[in-house]
Amino acid sequence: MKVVSWNIHRCFGVDRRYDPARVAQVLQEIDADVIALQEIDSSLRAEDGSNQLIYLARHLGMHAVMGPTLDRDYGAYGNAVLTKYEITRFDEHDLSYRRVEPRGAISIQLRAAWGEFRLVNTHLGLKYWERSFQIDRLLAQLVWPEGNLADPVIFLGDFNEWFPFSGNALRLERAFKFKSPRVPTFPAHWPRFALDRIYLSGPVADLSCEVPRTSLTRVASDHLPVIAQFRFLKERVSEDHV
Repeated sequence: MKVVSWNIHRCFGVDRRYDPARVAQVLQEIDADVIALQEIDSSLRAEDGSNQLIYLARHLGMHAVMGPTLDRDYGAYGNAVLTKYEITRFDEHDLSYRRVEPRGAISIQLRAAWGEFRLVNTHLGLKYWERSFQIDRLLAQLVWPEGNLADPVIFLGDFNEWFPFSGNALRLERAFKFKSPRVPTFPAHWPRFALDRIYLSGPVADLSCEVPRTSLTRVASDHLPVIAQFRFLKERVSEDHV
């Protein structure tokens, strides 16, 4: 399985050009089974007149779900997932903290040939205590609601943890045995901060990760995508625990 997490910055690149086709090209070249996107904006139209999510789903031939953090008559803004797998359940979760910018997460169940697994895609806040509240809620209610660490879970997104040894960052590091390394993903043209991460729980094997730094990924968004490729071991996965 190959998964990617990417903050696409509403399809505006570092050159300030609006170009959904450029984002689609990056994702097509990555060719992931599951794509988790943050800062997708369905109020903005692509070249064919469709919104960003519909455009990307059609271009890539994938199923798509949107989890808005801002929802207006003219369109929604927030998180999204595109996948080649069957979606068996989809839930949106409000992670907003007091009066700061609304935040949220998508929790979905996906069915592969070997069984089901859970994926949680999120974009956390800019303030430390805001993120602390959001991490508490995510770990307790979404990732392991029954406290079973053997359940197959992919937890990924833009975590906005600027400092690698902050309390929030260390809590995430300790909570997951498997994760992408701290490779800088922001800003894309001169990456210094590992804001985007992929965490895995359950029976995982053959994990490899990368952050592609190409001429296209450096300009398509202000973040670089982070990619993980791995296997969930079939013999330890049970649908009763998903």
